[in-house]
Amino acid sequence: MTSSPDAKLDPERAGAHWLEEEVLVLRDWVSNRTPEDTPAFNAAFKGILTQRTRHHSQGSSKDIHLMPENAAEPLRLRC
Repeated sequence: MTSSPDAKLDPERAGAHWLEEEVLVLRDWVSNRTPEDTPAFNAAFKGILTQRTRHHSQGSSKDIHLMPENAAEPLRLRC
């Protein structure tokens, strides 16, 4: 996940892998650092909702694969 750099220790102490990124997507979880990152957060969240709505309306229960910037591998969402 990501958060404000000032709050980095709290997620790490809770077991999260913290990265300095504008927005991160992991399955259904979207996190961002600061209010300035809200447009990127909204775009990522909208992408998840759009794909879920599209697959749901088609009667699909297939996995969705998202590829966030700087991701090592696609994220898989189950619909």
